[in-house]
Amino acid sequence: GWFTDVDPGDVEHQIAVNLTAPLLLTQLVLPDMIARGRGHIVNIASIAGKAGGPFGAVYSATKGGLAHASESLRAELAGTGVNVSTVCPGFVEDVGMYARHEREAGVHASRWIGTTTPHKVADAVVRALRANAPELIVSPGPFRVMMAAGQLFPAINAPVTNWLVGGMLRAVADHRRHTRHRPASPPAPAAPA
Repeated sequence: GWFTDVDPGDVEHQIAVNLTAPLLLTQLVLPDMIARGRGHIVNIASIAGKAGGPFGAVYSATKGGLAHASESLRAELAGTGVNVSTVCPGFVEDVGMYARHEREAGVHASRWIGTTTPHKVADAVVRALRANAPELIVSPGPFRVMMAAGQLFPAINAPVTNWLVGGMLRAVADHRRHTRHRPASPPAPAAPA
Protein backbone atom coordinates (compact mmCIF):
# COMPACT_ATOMS: atom_id res chain seq x y z
CA GLY A 1 0.00 0.00 0.00
CA TRP A 2 0.85 3.65 0.06
CA PHE A 3 3.53 4.14 2.72
CA THR A 4 1.55 7.01 4.26
CA ASP A 5 -1.42 4.65 4.71
CA VAL A 6 0.50 1.91 6.52
CA ASP A 7 -0.59 1.70 10.13
CA PRO A 8 2.35 1.82 12.59
CA GLY A 9 1.09 -1.45 14.08
CA ASP A 10 1.33 -3.05 10.64
CA VAL A 11 4.92 -1.83 10.31
CA GLU A 12 5.81 -3.48 13.61
CA HIS A 13 3.92 -6.65 12.69
CA GLN A 14 5.69 -7.03 9.31
CA ILE A 15 9.08 -6.49 10.95
CA ALA A 16 8.22 -9.01 13.69
CA VAL A 17 7.04 -11.72 11.27
CA ASN A 18 9.44 -11.23 8.34
CA LEU A 19 12.65 -10.26 10.12
CA THR A 20 12.63 -10.59 13.91
CA ALA A 21 11.06 -14.07 14.02
CA PRO A 22 13.50 -15.72 11.57
CA LEU A 23 16.47 -14.14 13.37
CA LEU A 24 15.29 -15.26 16.80
CA LEU A 25 14.44 -18.75 15.56
CA THR A 26 17.91 -18.98 14.04
CA GLN A 27 19.43 -17.99 17.38
CA LEU A 28 17.52 -20.83 19.02
CA VAL A 29 18.70 -23.59 16.66
CA LEU A 30 22.19 -22.35 15.86
CA PRO A 31 24.08 -23.37 19.05
CA ASP A 32 23.18 -27.05 18.60
CA MET A 33 24.07 -26.92 14.90
CA ILE A 34 27.46 -25.41 15.70
CA ALA A 35 28.05 -28.00 18.44
CA ARG A 36 27.25 -30.83 15.95
CA GLY A 37 29.41 -29.22 13.28
CA ARG A 38 26.62 -29.40 10.70
CA GLY A 39 23.32 -27.84 9.77
CA HIS A 40 21.73 -25.60 7.22
CA ILE A 41 19.46 -22.59 7.62
CA VAL A 42 17.34 -21.54 4.64
CA ASN A 43 15.58 -18.20 4.88
CA ILE A 44 12.80 -17.21 2.51
CA ALA A 45 13.26 -13.60 1.49
CA SER A 46 11.83 -12.10 -1.72
CA ILE A 47 12.89 -10.41 -4.92
CA ALA A 48 11.33 -7.35 -3.24
CA GLY A 49 14.26 -7.51 -0.85
CA LYS A 50 16.68 -7.39 -3.76
CA ALA A 51 15.03 -4.59 -5.74
CA GLY A 52 12.40 -2.78 -3.71
CA GLY A 53 9.35 -1.92 -5.71
CA PRO A 54 6.92 0.91 -5.14
CA PHE A 55 4.14 0.52 -2.56
CA GLY A 56 6.07 -2.05 -0.55
CA ALA A 57 8.62 -0.10 1.49
CA VAL A 58 8.10 -2.01 4.73
CA TYR A 59 7.89 -5.43 3.09
CA SER A 60 10.98 -4.73 0.96
CA ALA A 61 12.86 -3.53 4.04
CA THR A 62 12.07 -6.69 5.99
CA LYS A 63 12.95 -9.05 3.14
CA GLY A 64 16.10 -7.10 2.26
CA GLY A 65 17.09 -7.17 5.92
CA LEU A 66 16.58 -10.93 6.05
CA ALA A 67 18.61 -11.46 2.86
CA HIS A 68 21.49 -9.35 4.19
CA ALA A 69 21.34 -10.95 7.64
CA SER A 70 21.55 -14.37 5.95
CA GLU A 71 24.54 -13.26 3.89
CA SER A 72 26.27 -11.93 6.99
CA LEU A 73 25.53 -15.07 8.98
CA ARG A 74 26.81 -17.28 6.16
CA ALA A 75 30.14 -15.44 6.30
CA GLU A 76 30.22 -15.59 10.10
CA LEU A 77 29.63 -19.35 10.13
CA ALA A 78 32.21 -20.21 7.46
CA GLY A 79 34.23 -23.21 8.59
CA THR A 80 31.74 -24.32 11.28
CA GLY A 81 29.92 -26.86 9.12
CA VAL A 82 26.76 -24.77 9.34
CA ASN A 83 25.53 -23.12 6.15
CA VAL A 84 23.00 -20.41 5.38
CA SER A 85 21.07 -19.94 2.15
CA THR A 86 18.47 -17.44 1.04
CA VAL A 87 15.63 -18.19 -1.38
CA CYS A 88 14.10 -15.12 -3.02
CA PRO A 89 10.81 -15.87 -4.78
CA GLY A 90 9.03 -13.48 -7.08
CA PHE A 91 5.24 -13.42 -7.37
CA VAL A 92 3.96 -16.83 -6.22
CA GLU A 93 0.79 -18.16 -7.87
CA ASP A 94 -2.25 -19.49 -6.02
CA VAL A 95 -1.19 -18.63 -2.46
CA GLY A 96 -0.03 -15.73 -0.35
CA MET A 97 0.07 -12.04 -1.13
CA TYR A 98 0.13 -12.21 -4.91
CA ALA A 99 -2.92 -14.50 -5.06
CA ARG A 100 -4.73 -12.15 -2.67
CA HIS A 101 -3.82 -9.16 -4.87
CA GLU A 102 -5.18 -10.99 -7.91
CA ARG A 103 -8.42 -11.82 -6.11
CA GLU A 104 -9.03 -8.50 -4.38
CA ALA A 105 -7.66 -5.94 -6.84
CA GLY A 106 -7.84 -7.93 -10.09
CA VAL A 107 -4.17 -7.37 -10.92
CA HIS A 108 -1.73 -9.67 -12.71
CA ALA A 109 2.05 -9.71 -13.06
CA SER A 110 3.39 -8.50 -16.39
CA ARG A 111 4.83 -11.04 -18.77
CA TRP A 112 8.25 -9.48 -18.10
CA ILE A 113 8.08 -10.48 -14.44
CA GLY A 114 5.80 -13.50 -14.56
CA THR A 115 4.91 -15.74 -11.65
CA THR A 116 6.31 -18.83 -10.03
CA THR A 117 4.68 -21.69 -8.18
CA PRO A 118 4.91 -22.86 -4.56
CA HIS A 119 6.40 -26.10 -5.94
CA LYS A 120 9.25 -24.20 -7.63
CA VAL A 121 9.94 -22.34 -4.38
CA ALA A 122 10.08 -25.65 -2.51
CA ASP A 123 12.39 -27.07 -5.20
CA ALA A 124 14.67 -24.05 -4.73
CA VAL A 125 14.89 -24.76 -1.01
CA VAL A 126 15.98 -28.33 -1.76
CA ARG A 127 18.49 -27.08 -4.37
CA ALA A 128 19.87 -24.57 -1.85
CA LEU A 129 20.41 -27.36 0.66
CA ARG A 130 21.97 -29.80 -1.81
CA ALA A 131 24.25 -27.27 -3.50
CA ASN A 132 24.91 -25.09 -0.44
CA ALA A 133 23.86 -22.14 -2.60
CA PRO A 134 24.24 -18.72 -0.98
CA GLU A 135 21.14 -17.36 -2.73
CA LEU A 136 18.58 -18.54 -5.28
CA ILE A 137 16.20 -16.27 -7.17
CA VAL A 138 12.92 -18.03 -8.03
CA SER A 139 11.36 -15.94 -10.76
CA PRO A 140 10.87 -16.55 -14.46
CA GLY A 141 11.77 -14.02 -17.06
CA PRO A 142 14.57 -11.49 -17.14
CA PHE A 143 14.50 -10.47 -13.49
CA ARG A 144 18.00 -11.77 -12.69
CA VAL A 145 19.51 -9.79 -15.55
CA MET A 146 17.64 -6.64 -14.52
CA MET A 147 18.70 -7.12 -10.90
CA ALA A 148 22.35 -7.42 -11.93
CA ALA A 149 22.05 -4.34 -14.16
CA GLY A 150 20.47 -2.46 -11.26
CA GLN A 151 23.46 -3.31 -9.06
CA LEU A 152 25.86 -1.99 -11.68
CA PHE A 153 23.72 1.05 -12.53
CA PRO A 154 21.61 1.95 -9.44
CA ALA A 155 19.99 4.93 -11.18
CA ILE A 156 18.00 2.54 -13.38
CA ASN A 157 16.45 0.57 -10.47
CA ALA A 158 13.47 2.84 -9.76
CA PRO A 159 12.48 3.51 -13.39
CA VAL A 160 12.78 -0.14 -14.40
CA THR A 161 10.98 -1.40 -11.29
CA ASN A 162 8.20 1.13 -11.82
CA TRP A 163 7.90 0.04 -15.43
CA LEU A 164 7.75 -3.65 -14.49
CA VAL A 165 5.54 -3.68 -11.41
CA GLY A 166 4.58 -0.09 -10.58
CA GLY A 167 1.21 -0.13 -12.31
CA MET A 168 0.17 -3.41 -10.74
CA LEU A 169 1.32 -2.45 -7.24
CA ARG A 170 -0.26 0.99 -7.52
CA ALA A 171 -3.58 -0.67 -8.38
CA VAL A 172 -3.26 -2.81 -5.23
CA ALA A 173 -2.36 0.25 -3.14
CA ASP A 174 -5.28 2.25 -4.56
CA HIS A 175 -7.64 -0.67 -3.97
CA ARG A 176 -6.52 -0.92 -0.34
CA ARG A 177 -6.83 2.84 0.11
CA HIS A 178 -10.34 2.78 -1.35
CA THR A 179 -11.56 -0.20 0.70
CA ARG A 180 -9.90 1.07 3.88
CA HIS A 181 -11.79 4.36 3.73
CA ARG A 182 -15.09 2.79 2.76
CA PRO A 183 -17.59 3.18 5.59
CA ALA A 184 -18.55 0.00 7.36
CA SER A 185 -21.86 -1.55 6.38
CA PRO A 186 -24.62 -0.82 8.86
CA PRO A 187 -25.57 -3.76 11.05
CA ALA A 188 -28.44 -5.90 9.85
CA PRO A 189 -31.74 -5.12 11.56
CA ALA A 190 -32.57 -7.38 14.46
CA ALA A 191 -35.14 -10.06 13.82
CA PRO A 192 -38.53 -9.38 15.42
CA ALA A 193 -38.95 -11.14 18.75
